[in-house]
Amino acid sequence: MYSKFYRREKDAFFSYSHADRDLANSIVEWLRSKARIDVWLDANELDGGRPVRTELQGAIQKCRSLILLLTPSSIESSWVAQEGEAANEEMGRYPGFRTVVLLDSKVDEDDIPDRLRSITHVRIPENGLDGRVASKLLASLRLGASGYENNWDVFVTRTWREDEPAYRFANRVCKQLTREGFRLIGDEPRYDSCRDRLRAIISSCGAYVAIVPPREPSDLQWLLDDVSVAMACGVPSFILVPPEVMDVKTELQDSHEAPVSFDPAVEVFTTSMKDGPLDDSVKADLQRLVRQVVDEYKEPLNPYSVFYAGTRERISPEERKDVNRIVERITGRKCVYPDDIEGQDLQRRTLQEVRDAVTIVADVVEADVDTWILAGVARGAGLPVHLIAREARSVVLPELFQDNRPRLYGSHVDRLGLVHASVYPHRRWFMNQEVSRW
Repeated sequence: MYSKFYRREKDAFFSYSHADRDLANSIVEWLRSKARIDVWLDANELDGGRPVRTELQGAIQKCRSLILLLTPSSIESSWVAQEGEAANEEMGRYPGFRTVVLLDSKVDEDDIPDRLRSITHVRIPENGLDGRVASKLLASLRLGASGYENNWDVFVTRTWREDEPAYRFANRVCKQLTREGFRLIGDEPRYDSCRDRLRAIISSCGAYVAIVPPREPSDLQWLLDDVSVAMACGVPSFILVPPEVMDVKTELQDSHEAPVSFDPAVEVFTTSMKDGPLDDSVKADLQRLVRQVVDEYKEPLNPYSVFYAGTRERISPEERKDVNRIVERITGRKCVYPDDIEGQDLQRRTLQEVRDAVTIVADVVEADVDTWILAGVARGAGLPVHLIAREARSVVLPELFQDNRPRLYGSHVDRLGLVHASVYPHRRWFMNQEVSRW
């Protein structure tokens, strides 16, 4: 149902010279233990009995990104060079594949190999990762939603089976919506069975588009699940169906386990989804769809923000910039702090911001009653609540949170890892880059 790239089992491949093993291990340990990024590291992952070259290339093809630790030693390493070439091939094949170069303080700009000059690189300070570097690394691993002039988000339900004409037709629809300035939103394959998550994502969009492939209705359960959530959220919805599906509403309803009431305002477009060049009538259908989406688009019900509960004493303005860089790259939306909220009726507005958030990160200490109250409000609203706390602080959990012990951090860099781990499961999938190669 989804692009093979997004089904890859590892987040990142870590490329380094064995002369830099200690530095590499410390960075990988932070990525794994704090940020919960699943990193492939050859020392732990290589199987015996297979050629190393074949094993490494296969490992990169199981990952969605590559982190290259560039030091004087790795510049001279033929293995690191081959891993970089394999990553370049993956970037050419999959727009979502990311390569990030971690530049050691001993490497001058002039020493960077030509093949790496156009790739995102982050310089590591001599004393190790700091907040700016850590946040930039974590943000760079995610392609995100930057580069759009507005926040026009459209949730798209479509097929990802590359062997059927409807796949290429869906790409054309997505490209036309992209040209119009929309960010196209989907859900990650590993989370698409969670209805609450789906509701949060669809309600964060201003319109919904479903592209129905020509299949048996019983093979379209996933589509009706999305449609029914869009209906419940009151999102303007548009369904494209092939001519052979005469009454999509009836057929889908009859095949669905639970009855679904379609909003009469749902626009259903019947159009051919054949392979090959589009004829004028199909082009006209697509233009009419896009025009309709533009006309009916409305402000989302849910701003899809992340709420960070913690006072200025615990997180400075500069540290907030690091947190914001990560949150905005993952979600495409802002991170909200209690003291961002100003004006009249402050208490009501703060509580509403918490309820509207997709998740809350609560930086807790025992004596901070306000943060515990905000975390309790979020929990009462059914939101995921992620508790974090500095290791040196004593935290006695209220009865409500006895089953939710905080994750501990000892530095701002560790805290950034915990923020990433907390927010990443609640991300939206920006699919524009997925169809950009068509």
